[in-house]
Amino acid sequence: MIGALWWEGQHSPWSPNFDAQPLNEKVVGATSGPVFQGGKLFHDKGCLNCHLIQGFGGRRGPELTYIADKLTRDNLVIRIVNGGTNMPAFGSSLKPGELDDLVAFLETRKRPIRPQDQAKETASSATSTFK
Repeated sequence: MIGALWWEGQHSPWSPNFDAQPLNEKVVGATSGPVFQGGKLFHDKGCLNCHLIQGFGGRRGPELTYIADKLTRDNLVIRIVNGGTNMPAFGSSLKPGELDDLVAFLETRKRPIRPQDQAKETASSATSTFK
């Protein structure tokens, strides 16, 4: 009975994924600099245990693949430092440079601009330029 409950807990979406592997360079989108360091910290500080990015990580917390479409830099900082519903505060466990790198990584988590949307933006900015 205890073994069955343990197995269920290990495989339930509400349980952190303590076996989450580091994000690869393709998912991180950089091989050096603050974004790369932030992607590394996302794993090293345990964020990836609970949060999913492009199908990698845990399912305990919200999916963060496109989090920069929803939250500003300031919102990200506040959430990381102070925590949130079921999320611990990381303000005391992150150095200022680490917080900056982590936020730099999360700021890259946006939906790609579709070609048809890019064409609309280009046409819109060209029209406003000539007014």
